[in-house]
Amino acid sequence: MRALELSEFMSRSVTSMTDAVFAHGGTIDKYIGDAVMALVEAPVASEDSATAAIRKALEMKERIMQFKEAGGKEKSLRVRVGINTGPAVAANLGSERRSEYTALGDSVNVASSLATIARPNESCSDEDIDSTTKDGFVFVDIGVIDVKNRVEPVSVYKVIGLRENKYSH
Repeated sequence: MRALELSEFMSRSVTSMTDAVFAHGGTIDKYIGDAVMALVEAPVASEDSATAAIRKALEMKERIMQFKEAGGKEKSLRVRVGINTGPAVAANLGSERRSEYTALGDSVNVASSLATIARPNESCSDEDIDSTTKDGFVFVDIGVIDVKNRVEPVSVYKVIGLRENKYSH
């Protein structure tokens, strides 16, 4: 793509992903090239951050599918999502000359690793997400991965979608 065309394309796709994050109580940490690092439960804590994170991931996938259906350059878009919960340091970090709001910690590193191993248009979570939200969502156990700076491997689950409510008929 030409520079202007690429800029407009990225603006549309990143705007769509940002809207999905905000719709589920998230915060944008940063944009990293064509990636969006988003946080749930920062700066304001919520009771159900894991559910919000999964809903955000599912909406992102849906938005990408809508882009693909529109055709053009958008048909090549894919999203890979890593979902993890846990403690992190979320603060304005940097120097006097430049700082930014960001999150650091093991939970952030695990989420990044999960996003890296996710296949195109797939969301991966850890065991804690599966165990705390399995009544509302369907997961498939896809194995374990080693994560940098961790002794124990992380069990990985693919998020399939919403669980059908047996009382919804």
